[in-house]
Amino acid sequence: MHRFFADFTGEPGEMVTMSREDATHALRVLRLTPGDVVELICPPMRALAAIADTENQEVLLRIEERLPSTEMQSCITLYQGLPKADKMEWIIQKGTELGCARFVPVVMKRSIAQSDHKNGDDRKTERLRKIAREAVKQCGRCQVPEIMSPVKLSSALEAMQKEDILLVPWEEEHALSLETALKGAARDAHIGIVIGPEGGIATDEIDCLRALPNTRIITLGPRILRTETAAIASIAATGFALGEWR
Repeated sequence: MHRFFADFTGEPGEMVTMSREDATHALRVLRLTPGDVVELICPPMRALAAIADTENQEVLLRIEERLPSTEMQSCITLYQGLPKADKMEWIIQKGTELGCARFVPVVMKRSIAQSDHKNGDDRKTERLRKIAREAVKQCGRCQVPEIMSPVKLSSALEAMQKEDILLVPWEEEHALSLETALKGAARDAHIGIVIGPEGGIATDEIDCLRALPNTRIITLGPRILRTETAAIASIAATGFALGEWR
């Protein structure tokens, strides 16, 4: 099913005009014609729509049916220790597919990549937002996740302590599992996940995180995972533990 973003209320029979960029893609690349059915995304909803007219290289659609939400009941925020650019792009893409609601790149002591406020953070963030938007179209989500600009750990702590539970996978923790840490959590809980960069989370950073009352330092098992693997594994495992995949 081809998916496009559009502004609509979701009422059957409503007429919607596709954006010029999407219309060009739909007509010249996908070769869609009147009668073809597509899926439209208008955060926080989605709907089926039939192409009604394609005159003058414009695409007019009729809303046929509002579709059920594909969003998680829980709200997961990934606080990702700033990795190399290509890794962050991959994390955003796959994390969006898994249902993550918010991504916060965090500059930590052992980050190989560093924030560049003067020469590129805004450009990089916009690229990440575009990647998230395309991932939403691919996987059929109803909502585009929020992508924040990079912040230092000291600045992120205030947001972290507002989470219902803050999960911090750490290679030196061997007892508390993710499943146990989430035991009793509400299905609609706000969960933060803190993942270290390529070099891991420094001991003094762990001390800062441990001082927050909602922090759970956890293990992801006996093997050391790459930062991008730990991020995606944690999002998926959290969703499963909260009943999202059942």
